[in-house]
Amino acid sequence: MNEPYMVLDSGTFEVWCRKCSWRSQPRLVASVDPLSFAAVVAMSAVDWQDHACGEGAGAAPVWSGEVGPAPSVTKARVA
Repeated sequence: MNEPYMVLDSGTFEVWCRKCSWRSQPRLVASVDPLSFAAVVAMSAVDWQDHACGEGAGAAPVWSGEVGPAPSVTKARVA
C-alpha cells in the first residue's frame, strides 16, 4: 500500500510512511475551520510526495492529499 498513515493527535496533523520510519513535520491544526485543515493536509501531501522511500528517482509514492469524510461519532457495538 502506497498511502501513508494520516495521524491527527493533540491538535497536530502528520503523515507516516508505511514502509519506513519517515514522518512529515507535525503541523498544528489551529482551528476547526475546514479550509485551515485542508491547507495543513495539502502541505503534508507535498511533504509525502517529496518522500520517495526507495521507489526510484522521480517516482513519488501515491497520495493526493485528499482525506475521506470525518469519522462519525456513532459508537459501534461489539458482541
